[in-house]
Amino acid sequence: MRRPEGRKGEAGVEIREVGFWCSNVNDRTSEAAVSLLGHFRSRGVNVSVEGRLSSVRGFEQCKCGFDSCDLLITFGGDGTLLSGLQYALRGDVPVLGINMGHVGFLTELEPDDMEKCVDRLISGQYTLEERMLLEADVGGQPMALNDATVTRAPSLRRILTLEVYINGLLAESFSGDGLIISTPTGSTAYSFAAGGPVVQPD
Repeated sequence: MRRPEGRKGEAGVEIREVGFWCSNVNDRTSEAAVSLLGHFRSRGVNVSVEGRLSSVRGFEQCKCGFDSCDLLITFGGDGTLLSGLQYALRGDVPVLGINMGHVGFLTELEPDDMEKCVDRLISGQYTLEERMLLEADVGGQPMALNDATVTRAPSLRRILTLEVYINGLLAESFSGDGLIISTPTGSTAYSFAAGGPVVQPD
């Protein structure tokens, strides 16, 4: 994602509005989101929501939609962050994941550190880490942070024969169950499970 203009501090734009995204609302995520909502409001920052959080008590007066957000915050695990990526891409805004799951590779912030982190965000004391994205033209969601896969249909029982081209030149042809094309961020996911290497994002 591009770095926005009008920076405050070392690394980012002034935070005036944040979006909250959560794909699975439960007592723990609701409590964390409501707590952080109050913290942002006390510092004059607007909060907007999408999806199930909009029905949680305390968010009734929040705007629905992320069209004017400076930052998107997700509450959940890595899957929640990836599902919220579609909204971040539309506005080209940074994403911060709060880890409400068991293991978070992408959601690095723990709930106990939320308020301290918010204060640093508002004062501009943060840096942006850019990650590679994949673009896959398959008629659906075109961008991916982790990986894109080519697999056989469930009804197809034979193996596939695939040809891989890079910049228009044939790089490899092989037979198998499919192909995983991974970014460095996604190298710890399906690609790793299939025997691929772990690649540092930077």
